[in-house]
Amino acid sequence: MRLDPDTGSLLEAWAYVSEYQRVGGEYLPKSRQVIRTDQGQTSTLLIEWSDVELLEPESEG
Repeated sequence: MRLDPDTGSLLEAWAYVSEYQRVGGEYLPKSRQVIRTDQGQTSTLLIEWSDVELLEPESEG
């Protein structure tokens, strides 16, 4: 959040909404929505992950 130092009014703000999915025994991001407002204009960005799978650990030795 960014405020105008002279008036204290809101200049810019960002918000994030995330959704998670269980993959194996872990919770990983499924989607994230980014909401931004700047001087009366609002924009959104949606990022989605699909076909997510865990990598097998590398064997040592």
